[in-house]
Amino acid sequence: MYSQLEQKLNHKFKNKKLLEEALAHKSYSVERGFSFHNERLEFLGDSVLGLCAAHYLFSKYPSVSEGELSKIKSKLVSKKSLASFAKIISLEKYVKIGKDARESSISGTDSVLADAFEAVLGALYLDGGWESAFSFAKSFLDIPVYEDEDYKSRLQEISQKNFKTLPVYGIIKTEGPEHEKVFTVSISISGRFIATGTGKSKKEAEQDAAGKALEILKRGKKNDF
Repeated sequence: MYSQLEQKLNHKFKNKKLLEEALAHKSYSVERGFSFHNERLEFLGDSVLGLCAAHYLFSKYPSVSEGELSKIKSKLVSKKSLASFAKIISLEKYVKIGKDARESSISGTDSVLADAFEAVLGALYLDGGWESAFSFAKSFLDIPVYEDEDYKSRLQEISQKNFKTLPVYGIIKTEGPEHEKVFTVSISISGRFIATGTGKSKKEAEQDAAGKALEILKRGKKNDF
């Protein structure tokens, strides 16, 4: 059931119940009368992620002050970043949400995905230990966050260098009332889809999509395009 997800995690769970619990939103468990849900694993995963991020940044930036390291860490472990990480491994396909919660549009929200990502990391730590957890977390932590990035400009540079072409953005849909519109855009390189992004403006959505595309390319998937 979870073989594809385990491939993305680069870990085959010995205790499948840990992964099942990590993917069970509280609404799903309450609806079915289960005694487990992912909040405890989320609690553990939050601490594991914090240690992974601190260890990674301490090693990567030996001359950066404690204050600056804290700022970088905060950005890395923010709900927005974690939700983006979750989408890279298509975690929304595996998280189980209760019917009422699904109907209220909670399914797939950044908060649910971010929490599930932490829960999965917590499960990975319990099943595979520190090395497995850090190896997985590090693949997401190695992104350009030391300085605020113009993701579109950075992606344009990489696209021209590696693919000899520019990224192409397109609006997929626009939702919500006039004062609270949410834009969803796609991004393609050489005619091949890479990622989608959302935002309260077209520009914000394009930046979101470009940031996700950069993360995908940095994870070694550029040969897919």
